[in-house]
Amino acid sequence: MPDRSPPPESRGREYGRALLVLCCAAALVLAASLVPALAGNAPADALVFVEGGSDGDSSSGSSSGLGALDNGNRTDVGGSLGNQSDNAFRSLGTETHFTVQSTTGAYWRTGSYDRYTGSGWTQTGDSRPYDGSVDLDGLRDTEVSYEVTLERSATSLPTVWMPQRVSLDEQLRVTPGGALRATESVPAGTTYTGQSVTPPSDPALLRSAGRDYPPDVADQYTRLPDSTPDRLTAFTDELTADANSPYEKAVRIERWLEANKTYSLDASHETGADVADQFVFEMDEGYCEYFATTMVTMLRSQDVPARYVIGYSTGQRTDENSYTVRGMNAHAWVEVYFPDVGWVQFDPTPGAARLQEEQEAFEASNENGSYAPTEQGSPGETSSINESGSETPGEGNGLNAAETPPSEPSTPPSSEGTATESPTESPETTDSADTHPTGYALDLNTTPVPGRSVNVTVANDGVPVSGVTVLFNDEPVGTTDRHGSVVATVPYTTEFTVSLAGRDVERQAALGAPTRGDLRYALDAPPVTLLASAQSNQSAPEGNTSRSYRLDTNVSLSLTGEPVTGNEITLAATIRGVPVRDAAVKLDGEQVATTDERGRAQVTLPDESGNVTLAVSRDEAAGAETLTVRGLGLAVEPALPLSLPLQPVVVQARLGNQSLAGATVSIDGESVGETTVNGTLRPDLPFRDSVTVSVSKYGQTREQQVTGLYTNAALVAFVPGLLLVALGISVVRRGVTPRSARRVLSRLADRLLRTTLATLVGLAAVVDSALHRAVDAARHVVATLRALLERRRSLDEVLGSLRAWLLALVASNRTRIREASRRVTPTSGGPSTPAEEDSRTIREAWGRFLAVVSIPRARTKSPGEIATHAITVDELPSDPVETLRDVFREVEYGGRDASERLPRVEAAITAIEAHLAARRDGTDAETVERSDETSDTPEATEGTGSTEGTGSTEPVDPAGPTGGSR
Repeated sequence: MPDRSPPPESRGREYGRALLVLCCAAALVLAASLVPALAGNAPADALVFVEGGSDGDSSSGSSSGLGALDNGNRTDVGGSLGNQSDNAFRSLGTETHFTVQSTTGAYWRTGSYDRYTGSGWTQTGDSRPYDGSVDLDGLRDTEVSYEVTLERSATSLPTVWMPQRVSLDEQLRVTPGGALRATESVPAGTTYTGQSVTPPSDPALLRSAGRDYPPDVADQYTRLPDSTPDRLTAFTDELTADANSPYEKAVRIERWLEANKTYSLDASHETGADVADQFVFEMDEGYCEYFATTMVTMLRSQDVPARYVIGYSTGQRTDENSYTVRGMNAHAWVEVYFPDVGWVQFDPTPGAARLQEEQEAFEASNENGSYAPTEQGSPGETSSINESGSETPGEGNGLNAAETPPSEPSTPPSSEGTATESPTESPETTDSADTHPTGYALDLNTTPVPGRSVNVTVANDGVPVSGVTVLFNDEPVGTTDRHGSVVATVPYTTEFTVSLAGRDVERQAALGAPTRGDLRYALDAPPVTLLASAQSNQSAPEGNTSRSYRLDTNVSLSLTGEPVTGNEITLAATIRGVPVRDAAVKLDGEQVATTDERGRAQVTLPDESGNVTLAVSRDEAAGAETLTVRGLGLAVEPALPLSLPLQPVVVQARLGNQSLAGATVSIDGESVGETTVNGTLRPDLPFRDSVTVSVSKYGQTREQQVTGLYTNAALVAFVPGLLLVALGISVVRRGVTPRSARRVLSRLADRLLRTTLATLVGLAAVVDSALHRAVDAARHVVATLRALLERRRSLDEVLGSLRAWLLALVASNRTRIREASRRVTPTSGGPSTPAEEDSRTIREAWGRFLAVVSIPRARTKSPGEIATHAITVDELPSDPVETLRDVFREVEYGGRDASERLPRVEAAITAIEAHLAARRDGTDAETVERSDETSDTPEATEGTGSTEGTGSTEPVDPAGPTGGSR
């Protein structure tokens, strides 16, 4: 077979070609890495991991499993958050991350990101030290007070947007996006309070906000990477073509995402391509990261400032003002900027589907309670497990109630960039829109609304006509330019007629149908024909060119700020999202302001609480709203039945019928704190007869006097004082002198000391005995094991010994229980055994002994205490007393044989009684001694069962006064 291998010089050429190909590939990879970085909009830090902030802030963190409590300055969509090893937004963990006491439920915000890289987000700019307040621009609507308790360590602190201040003894920094970060990790168990002011979220106000963005906001928050595909911008242009405001663009994008993308935690995307572009064109499902990233990108393609925000959804409501926030609540959403309003929250993630997954995880974990939250993710929209939608049809969805929503495609344009649209029918109009008769044609570029600027176009046989005077309600508003157009403002009237003048019209004008925009999109359902917001009553009499409309002149009022007496609120007047300018604002019939170019006015509410009517009018346009003005209230109640000096009181601050959190409480002009979430505070009163308690907020102060503190203290002291006087009178009547009182007290103290010492000694003895037994048992076990190992004893012998020991232990315990039962159970009256007789004799001897001891309440004393008292106080001979004590303990508590110890007991009790008799008769010590010696003989102990010489012929019950311990 011939050799087909190439010659050596050919193989060398092939190796060179391979090396050249490898070098070219390396160059391409290097170029792909450097070109985006040098392009400007795609920063170099998008290619590498960003560690910390540019200001040295160490808050990027290194812990894993912290959810959104440790964010860092970079996050990858579908990947990790900061330095964490897992994806917090895909977690369904039910472990608690923090709990909140709050005046209202909210999204708990921990961070935001401004720069989109195509695959994730980074936070640019430097953070600044927190100095006690967070100064954020924008309108302020409702105040929220809350108290957060961390169940995990955190560097990113949950707050409600917009935070004003927090109370935490840690070094904090404020990020460029208004989030709070700690320079060091805040440990679990830390509690801090915060106050925030939410921005207004009334759709009518947001719709009228306009596009007058601050340059720095527009520059920073509308940037997109140069690599963003053009087809995404083209599709968004088409989707929002008929939106009249940035707010309507935001709502239209949000609704398209919710209607056309499915919520799933199993979603993923291909690396290397733009995430938002993939989600719109190539993915059918995703979770919060994908929805939020895509909405921000689409808004920025329309030059609407938006940013990516992370934190936690509301969580489980466990009480009226209590929320438990878990790992599964980690969430991402969107904030959109509106001029003069500020950053407003939008949540494009389908709420019902997300909450359903969280509920299933909660139930599977067997957590306590139920999980059924209701959340407010976007303006005018609520989400719950059962449904998700707007609160007010026509207002919450961003579209005018009477306008036909544009039809949205259920599928976006294909990858080639051509739009795939479902065929739709055009709404019915009064004229045919297919053909125009020859002659003049008059057209408006948008639906006329009072106050809206419209572009009127005049054409003759399709050719723009200049120099034609356009009339609004017979009033000239301008002359057409060379393009046949004139721009004018629709008047504030119910009837609106557009007509032409200024040129001899020689032939009948053919009027085209009013346009209401390109009806190419549908949301969830097939297109339907709605009533036009301005109904065209077109007429074209011969020789006249005009068009008539019936306009909506109902003015909508949006109020921003707390409706508190004396407070200043912001009023915005609109008609279908168009500001009502230069309108008179009246408060209870009296004009107090005039709306500006944005349709807004500042109104100061009256100083008296109650209902007021705010009305706005201009020409035929008018609207009114009744507002309940709430006043600051204060109630001070004693924590005890009476208010006393140095004791707490309960201060309750209220705003109308609602508790007021964050009100400053002062006592005699000195601040003592702020009311909590439930509107209360418990300060201590000073030592004064009367004080003034006040609360202050919203520039108002309410005061309440607390008087008669000394009188209350005297009343409280009267009862114990009266008891002391009665006790003193009783003591005097009984002849108690100070000397005798001191003697009694001294005896009581001595007895207390002796009792304490005896108890400690007894406990030491018990412990010592137990230790000895334990040591003996341990030694026995060691010896047995050693014998078993050395084969001196077999296993059967060891087991036999163990069995015997257990049986002996059981038998011993049974015997003790039986003896104890006999001691406490009366005898049945049958014949007694010798052992029982001996035991009874010892008990009788103990009873005779108790009869001669002066200790009070002997039944409550131990044998040791009784013996000590007999020796030290009654001066009885120590040896017989100790003998009697020891034998009684051994027989009664130890179960020892009584017969062997009976002679000793009888001798001891005889000696004690002899001692007492000798002391009574004045016998000298030698006689007593002799009597003691005689008592030691057995003959002397016979027949001593009585208590002769003790003053009692009846034996004392021996079973009772034995005390409760040994």
